[in-house]
Amino acid sequence: MTETELFIKSVVINFLFPLPLAMILFLAGLLLLWFQRLPRAALGLLTVSFLVLFVSTTEPMVTTLIRTLENRYRAVLDPSKLGRIDTVVVLGAIYTDNPEISTVSRISPILLQRSLDGFLLHKKIPGSKMILSGRGEHEVTEAEMMFKFLSELGLEEKNVILHKTARRTSEEAEQVRSLVGDRPFILVTSAIHMPRAMALFRKLGMNPIAAPTDHLLKGQSHELSAWGFLPNSTWIKHLDVTLYEYLGWLKEILKGKA
Repeated sequence: MTETELFIKSVVINFLFPLPLAMILFLAGLLLLWFQRLPRAALGLLTVSFLVLFVSTTEPMVTTLIRTLENRYRAVLDPSKLGRIDTVVVLGAIYTDNPEISTVSRISPILLQRSLDGFLLHKKIPGSKMILSGRGEHEVTEAEMMFKFLSELGLEEKNVILHKTARRTSEEAEQVRSLVGDRPFILVTSAIHMPRAMALFRKLGMNPIAAPTDHLLKGQSHELSAWGFLPNSTWIKHLDVTLYEYLGWLKEILKGKA
């Protein structure tokens, strides 16, 4: 990722995501009131900041956006019904770089669920190989951290291929293509990330079979209730992840990669 891309990414995260945006609007409104300038504009900014926070911390809109991504693909519960598959690809995610705590404690919930679901699918497919992918920001790569964790659960080194240099999903797709070509394979990543990942892999002529995991919505009812309009910090966290995926997908489309 270039310095320009990092700067743009930082600006988007710091100024366009719901909580920072609401705080900026709220601060602007307060300043106008404090200096007794443009009272109507100040009231408008304060109102918009409240609405941004309210919509972002309540269930209806957030769950709708999440479902448009997470509900595109079903989990793979029985890989024997998929036909001849010999490869399970697991995409990496962040972990904590602290060797003084246990491996499980270092792995983020996202990486934990991707790793475990990928390993369980591998165990259900006799003779299959696992491709663990991801560079990350630490000396020990995400791929290596996944293998370290799964090897303690019985994953054999002979059944693993590590892709340790890819920092983005598009780079992971390119590296996987060099090994599997157009053969069908199982692709394991978070449900919210799966549509973007599938688009990137398919754009390169590959035939991934989606095996989503790490769902943000784990069975919430589609029916609205009064409780859904009560603010909850969980929803703004979920919205940040969802907006990040939409923005990432848009970026890859504009670059012609999805």
